Amino acid sequence: MAIALRDFLYLDGKAVRSYLASVEGAVYDEETVTERTGTEAGGGVAVGVPGISAGGRGSRTAGREVTRQVRVTDDVLFQRLVVTLLEADALVSAEGEIGIDWGSLRRGSALEVAVTPSFSGVSQIAAAIDAILPLAAVVEAATGKSPLDDSAVEAVEGFRLLERAQGEKGVPCSFSAVDFPAQQFVALLNRQHLRAPLSDFLGEMTLLCKIQRKLKDGETLDLFNPLEALQGIQLNREQRRKLDIDTRMPEELRDTVAGPAFVVTPVAVYR
Repeated sequence: MAIALRDFLYLDGKAVRSYLASVEGAVYDEETVTERTGTEAGGGVAVGVPGISAGGRGSRTAGREVTRQVRVTDDVLFQRLVVTLLEADALVSAEGEIGIDWGSLRRGSALEVAVTPSFSGVSQIAAAIDAILPLAAVVEAATGKSPLDDSAVEAVEGFRLLERAQGEKGVPCSFSAVDFPAQQFVALLNRQHLRAPLSDFLGEMTLLCKIQRKLKDGETLDLFNPLEALQGIQLNREQRRKLDIDTRMPEELRDTVAGPAFVVTPVAVYR
């Protein structure tokens, strides 16, 4: 079996351990590896009695034993999970020109597919803010004056609150299959499992996921509703006044997807 070298952008180690444990019965954080090395030394022995003589060789083994504690990382366990799924013929690979029976995918199916990602409007704006704020700080340090006026500062604070509200649920992401453009996959990425900033999620990459369900043609799913999300976090009166969430929340910030599409649990995203 060919060894795949992966650069992880996202890896849910908790999910990897859970899936492996369900198959293997247990997953260990550390393993003991014992290595033994030895050499053989030989010598001649002669025994003689009157009229009779005999010759022989004796040998002994000398060596050393080394015991090491090896930590099992999420990366190692992921490779073990992939091998286990492949050996059980339980991993659907949707890369290249291989025909896929998409209708055969059911809840719990494991899928590996080449994709291109796209993120919600809030995530893209938050990423832009993260890029702009350090530059603004440099300008302020050099000129003594902030390039952001009061309305811009209020807008930044508002989007920070939206990003915080979104983070409670996960980062909404829509993946398009590279070789099968009609197939869409929607997921929530847990920020704790990100290995790279969202700005690095560019171009083609591979998604390994678990199918949760399929959105039928015309069926919709709210990945992120800003009004509902903000109601889930505590805002003081001043924050609510600035956001004016009852009247000024742009509809474009709502992230809704329409079927047909697969709702998936992302296990890993890598190149």
